[in-house]
Amino acid sequence: MKKQLLLLFISFFFIIVLKSQTVVRVVNTKNIPIQGATIHVKGTNIRSSTNKDGIASIVLKIDNVITVSHLGYESIEYKFIKQENTILITLPETVSSLDEVVLLGSRSVGRTNTLSTAPVDIFDIKSLITVLPQTSLNEILNNIAPSFTATPQTIADGTDHIDPATVRGLGTDHTLVLVNGKRRYTTALVNVNGSIGRGSVGTDLNSIPSNAVDKIELLRDGAAAQYGSDAVAGVINITLKRNINKGSASLLYGFNPSTYQAYTHANRGDFTKSIDPVYINRSVTDGQKIQATVNYGWQLGKIKGSFINFSLYVEKREPTIRSGERTGDVDSRKAGDSASTALLGTLGVTRDAFQIRTGQSRVTNYEGVVNGELKLYADRNSKFYFNAIKSFRDGNSAGFYRLPYQNSNIPSIYSKGFLPEINSAINDQSITVGVKGDLKDDWKYDVSQVAGGNSFEFIIDNSLNVSAWYNDANSEAAKKRKFNAGQFIFNQYTTNIDVTKSFKNSINLNLAFGLENRTEQYKQVAGEEASWANYTRYTNGKVDVYNGTPKNFLLANNSTSAPAGGAQVFAGLTDSNASDNIRISQAVYADVEITPVKGLLINGALRFENYSDFGTNLSSKLGVRYTIVDGLNIRASYSTGFRAPSLQQKYLAKTTSLVAAGVINYEATLPNNSRAAELLGIPSLRPEISKSFSIGATFKEKQFSITADYFSTEVTDRIILTDAFVGSNAATGTAQDKEIYNILLQNNATRAVFLANALDLKVSGIDLISSYRFKLSENTSLRLELAGTYTNREIVGNVKASEKLKNKEHIYLSPINKALQVEANPVVKGFFSANLKVKNLNIYGKLGYFGGITHVEGATVSGTLTPTGKSVSWFYKQELSSKTVLDFSVGYDISEMFKISVGVNNLLDLYPDLIVASKGKFYQLDIGPTSPTYNTFINTLSAKDAGVVNNDGVSTTNQLNYSRRVSQIGLNGRFVFAKFEIRF
Repeated sequence: MKKQLLLLFISFFFIIVLKSQTVVRVVNTKNIPIQGATIHVKGTNIRSSTNKDGIASIVLKIDNVITVSHLGYESIEYKFIKQENTILITLPETVSSLDEVVLLGSRSVGRTNTLSTAPVDIFDIKSLITVLPQTSLNEILNNIAPSFTATPQTIADGTDHIDPATVRGLGTDHTLVLVNGKRRYTTALVNVNGSIGRGSVGTDLNSIPSNAVDKIELLRDGAAAQYGSDAVAGVINITLKRNINKGSASLLYGFNPSTYQAYTHANRGDFTKSIDPVYINRSVTDGQKIQATVNYGWQLGKIKGSFINFSLYVEKREPTIRSGERTGDVDSRKAGDSASTALLGTLGVTRDAFQIRTGQSRVTNYEGVVNGELKLYADRNSKFYFNAIKSFRDGNSAGFYRLPYQNSNIPSIYSKGFLPEINSAINDQSITVGVKGDLKDDWKYDVSQVAGGNSFEFIIDNSLNVSAWYNDANSEAAKKRKFNAGQFIFNQYTTNIDVTKSFKNSINLNLAFGLENRTEQYKQVAGEEASWANYTRYTNGKVDVYNGTPKNFLLANNSTSAPAGGAQVFAGLTDSNASDNIRISQAVYADVEITPVKGLLINGALRFENYSDFGTNLSSKLGVRYTIVDGLNIRASYSTGFRAPSLQQKYLAKTTSLVAAGVINYEATLPNNSRAAELLGIPSLRPEISKSFSIGATFKEKQFSITADYFSTEVTDRIILTDAFVGSNAATGTAQDKEIYNILLQNNATRAVFLANALDLKVSGIDLISSYRFKLSENTSLRLELAGTYTNREIVGNVKASEKLKNKEHIYLSPINKALQVEANPVVKGFFSANLKVKNLNIYGKLGYFGGITHVEGATVSGTLTPTGKSVSWFYKQELSSKTVLDFSVGYDISEMFKISVGVNNLLDLYPDLIVASKGKFYQLDIGPTSPTYNTFINTLSAKDAGVVNNDGVSTTNQLNYSRRVSQIGLNGRFVFAKFEIRF
């Protein structure tokens, strides 16, 4: 009897145990069982693995969260919220980005990149940030996407703080950015200095923290008919993280241990004697960067799919300095080495005291993101979604050094001269809310509202207002060293209503249509008076900063002239610059996709837009994809598009200082509708019109995928920033010249530039992307990726100047501007990467090839070389050679929770080519209005033949050993980092 009772108890015990266990079945996307998948109950030591049938049994309690993972597949988390006997988990493969499902470029159901009608890159940012040495979105994309280019600028005013980014070498304003499929606003800043993106407005990707991003889709095709104005080169869609009940935190520290070359005064060489300068090596450790991030998501309520996800990102980055000692004359009162040597002795300094900061700016970033979705109880097929992004950036960069006795200094204030600083306070904020779901008969709707904006405030420090001192040295304006120079503000409010339906019929029709209303606002807020006023303008002996006549004084360099007004390096926005402008645009679109026969996919789109200031436009697109055999497809697309001039381009008014060959010029950017523009015949801005065509093929076979696409985009009426026009108050000057002179005087400027439709541009090339994954063993895999692009850019036809601008085309579109349009980005760019995973060890290596680019700038050459009877302007041009950069990192999972990584960007510490006069050529541009060779280069000379003695002219007295206009790889050299991550 006792034996029977014991057997009954044991049987009962095993029944209870079996009933408390849950069966987990793990399969891949083809419903094939996965053997060896790991199942882990988070927060416990409970683990199990699946058998050959993909089945494992595990004890679970309500609210337990399990993580299911296997090499070669994406990990999945599942929350056990009710008693279930069997759970089915499907793990998607992580073969290649070419196999990921994309939504960009179509409003139909998602399909893999190899099956889309247009080329789309998909980047798994959440995985990439764990292996790449780059940290910001611009840095990451520049080093993994061949068609994307973004490098930090230097000595470029506000552009030092916002990296201009381009796709396929088109404008920074030719790529539309979406966040979770919704249009994002552009920056308030127009790039006006001589760098990539000059005259354009872009979207600041670095205002979105990389740790908040799940993936990025890059559509490399014209898409204005689908997404509206600006989508000329393509569209970037940033998808925010949606993870629930898991999170991560990281701490990164890195710096630049680098050796660069510096030009020196004592070893400047003599090109007339074929003696090149001797460069010295300077070893530095700078650019220190510390970055802390955290991300976590929670489920909202008990409805699966409702969530809220938070991300925080803090970064502090120190500047890098890649200049050398000041060459040339440092005593502005007298030329020659003896005077400079005497002044250095009097001041007790060396030439290094006048060094400027060429390299990356100092930046502190604070960024936060909230992303969420709530399924509505009344209808669980409907969702309320929301996200908010907030970013504050505190930037600091410097301009050109003001020498002790330059006329831009007061020696009694700055006895050794000064390096003026540009501080920026950049605020970004956006909020998106919307509802989407199902209507009757499988119709789907999406209604959303997005509000966002960017403000850019300039604070000028370590500076002075020269005119204030000459008027009254004891005045408050004369004592100021720090100035609030004003603010640019851009806000955008977008409302969308989208409706879609998939018809289950013989052609698999997918229909989408919608409405959009967008309101844009651009404001310029004046700076404090001392930041812009010229206090040596007088009317009847009293200061009149608006209409007074300038009075001449003996300046520091012993010249007699009117002192400069406003803060040195960046004169503030004046009261007359202040403005507040609004425009409204409405759009209606229709999008159709069909499969008329097996293997053939056709999609088309039409979009009609109406702008309150530019009228209407109709854009269209047609795309085709045909499956020849399983895995092999051909695709093609044709589209028309347009880009409305931004409000920033239309109303920008500001003055800044630019240095060329050691001379400071005060340059005003005046609105296209200003009196000065009217006098010069600058036409009113009109929209840019584009046409795009692409054709390509895709192939996928098991673990191998490849896409190849030819593309061509033509942009008509491209908007550029002109070169500088001047006026004159000479007795022999025309009434027009004198009026322009007075307008410039009121803007603290000696010359003016304007935004104008000046050229037609064509960009064409080939993109190639391939991926191959090897599974070497159960715990070892190797993924290889090869991607590259070849891009040709050309200006089509003649300069588009008005009749009044006849014989001024060389100013309207100068050789420098032409070069920035077609030669500033590499013709060839590509990457080869290898990612090896061995159990807990991850080894990543990448070779990046950045093709050659061209540096062009104005030059000064002996007047005796000018041909008789010719008027010429000199330019210097140098081809900068290609660079191959090696990145390397190693990561190790200490445990399931902790990971440590170390790595290096630019392991070989490469730099762009030095700007050396003997390596380039000097060109004579004929600017004689009546000459038969007007506006063409009539002569090309070497530095020796041009009589150029040393490098001072092309390196701005050694303040710019490397080009500040163009750069493939930046000016920072090697960057090493260590990163500690926590997953929870």
